[in-house]
Amino acid sequence: MQRHKDIAASLQMVLEDALLGVLKYARRVAGCDNLCVSGEAALNCLALSKVAGKAGFRRVYVLPVPDVMGLAVGVGFYVFYSVFGCEKRVGFGSAFFGPCFSDDDIKGFLEGEGVKYTVFRDDEEMVSGVARLIYEGYVVGWF
Repeated sequence: MQRHKDIAASLQMVLEDALLGVLKYARRVAGCDNLCVSGEAALNCLALSKVAGKAGFRRVYVLPVPDVMGLAVGVGFYVFYSVFGCEKRVGFGSAFFGPCFSDDDIKGFLEGEGVKYTVFRDDEEMVSGVARLIYEGYVVGWF
């Protein structure tokens, strides 16, 4: 088990070193003290919190979507504002875009697929129930 911990710690240090180099370069090239990042490595809050300040960024925004598919959107905004010179600014309102499903829709789908599920009465029951399931080694899907 210690070997796994040592490997994880070593990989964390390598990630932090690489991230620091990339962010220092980005800060120097962009000349801006605001940082907006996306992707799986950006969600490594330990690494990002250690290196963002060292790289010279004062404010950090992490896109709450753990993949890089949003890069196409970012490039589109860059072209729209910087290349075409458009003035209107659009804010990012929510990470929860997409269709909505009622409780009956979700229940119907789960039952149709034969998926075992639990409906909790309140937040307290949900938190303790999910914590227990995770502790017992179950996989928990949250909808």
